[in-house]
Amino acid sequence: MRIHLWALIAAGSLAGCASSFDLGATTGGGGSTTAGAGNGGATTGGEDAGASAGLTSSGGSGGRSTGVGGNAGGLSGGGAAGGGTGGLGQPCSPSALSSCGVGEVCDDTSGTCRLPGYGESCNPQVGCATAPPGMTCTQASYNGSSEELCLIPCTASDSSACPYGTSCGDSSLPDYCSPQGAGVCSAWGPCALGGGVSGLCIPEGKRNVCYALGTEPPFAPCDPQASNDDAAALCDGGMLCIPNAQAPATLRASVAGLAGGTCFPLCLAGPAGSVGLLGCADSQHCYQPPGAAYGTCLPGSPCTAGESHCPAVGWWCLPDDVDSPSGGCVPSAEDAADAGGPCALPTALDAPCPCTAGAVCLPGANGNDSCQTLCGLDAGGCGYQSCVPVGLDAGLALLGVCE
Repeated sequence: MRIHLWALIAAGSLAGCASSFDLGATTGGGGSTTAGAGNGGATTGGEDAGASAGLTSSGGSGGRSTGVGGNAGGLSGGGAAGGGTGGLGQPCSPSALSSCGVGEVCDDTSGTCRLPGYGESCNPQVGCATAPPGMTCTQASYNGSSEELCLIPCTASDSSACPYGTSCGDSSLPDYCSPQGAGVCSAWGPCALGGGVSGLCIPEGKRNVCYALGTEPPFAPCDPQASNDDAAALCDGGMLCIPNAQAPATLRASVAGLAGGTCFPLCLAGPAGSVGLLGCADSQHCYQPPGAAYGTCLPGSPCTAGESHCPAVGWWCLPDDVDSPSGGCVPSAEDAADAGGPCALPTALDAPCPCTAGAVCLPGANGNDSCQTLCGLDAGGCGYQSCVPVGLDAGLALLGVCE
């Protein structure tokens, strides 16, 4: 199992367990987003994405891949139901069922008490989180069993008010929005969600999901918990609003620590995705991890470290991760640090590299991040130093750093 270098060191797996079924990674009274990233970290479009695992799933097992719609995929970003003496925002233990107040849940990522999110058990007198909008604590029949759950109603012909990545048509949850909705569409083709809302049909595991389209351009902020009909909060054609906690984390930048989501153009690596809907612009390159059903376009024209030259003077080829020399062309910042100097990994995807050419910003002890020189594990290139692998899966890496 290969994992992004930055996600491996700084983030780790964020999968949790839901108190009932969890239709998405919605948390917090204010509707913040957390990742139900499966067992392998934060990347996109995997063959074994949580989307195929059903409503009771606690995340996919697809290594580096996961369902990505924020509310799609049956991902578990929830927590343990409460009935104790805690209060909203107070510390709690996910393993202690009574550590939060009545109707609250203990978020297993933040370790604090919060209101229940979409698809979680709730108390009508306490209510649900504010996002996705329109969610209420409802007595509903799920798989033939009556339960009070945080849900949004819909009709078979109109899923426009449903949260992003969900729709009507789930036989186990009639008349309510669900990631297991009808989803009858052809992969990578157009689809309709009713109410005049159009979408893009994206394969997630063993089924297809109709993701609503909006108006936001590539790499713009978006809201993965928006309603399907909130075009101003969602992405234009050929893109997916990916929660930042699940977004690709590369050697160039990471948005994982930001709230909300980012609009990523989608792509297929190789000739099949080189043009058309699933192709990247000339100023972008396709990042598709092994085993993923599709990839995301990232800033920087495509290049291979040590083999190709970047067209612009002063730009150089920065690999996306240590698994491959492939990446995108990038300039160094005017105040770029040399190897060994302090740095901070940018949160803007198109930001210059904070290190001089050939070096990357990596996390260090006590937050002391520093620039380190990249090297090929087979080719060396470190002079009197050694080229050492980075990360838990060192045996699978092609690149390392000089030490």
